[in-house]
Amino acid sequence: MKSLFKNLNFGALVVLLSVVALTVSWKNHESKRLTFQWFEVSDNGSGNTNKVIDGPYPGGTPGTECQEPEGNMCAVPIDRQSYTGPINTLAHAYQLQTEGKILVGEPVYREEE
Repeated sequence: MKSLFKNLNFGALVVLLSVVALTVSWKNHESKRLTFQWFEVSDNGSGNTNKVIDGPYPGGTPGTECQEPEGNMCAVPIDRQSYTGPINTLAHAYQLQTEGKILVGEPVYREEE
């Protein structure tokens, strides 16, 4: 009977430690999730240096006016990670991504005017 209680206590301890380890690993995983923010883009011609990042997209996310597969770029999602400096153009954003400071997602477009 004593061995049954010893095994039960050991089993309960293993289960408790497993739950704690799972909880900690999940919390670390959640903190590493990508947090993309949409930025408004003024498309002033071809080339990434002509695509000026104006700032955060009004309202947070682009609406139906900005969901075309091609045309004038109107918004781009960027995960700033720990970078807090300015991002002026799409070329600058891609340079920062190459340096490992930010992540740039797929841009969206509006119909050409």
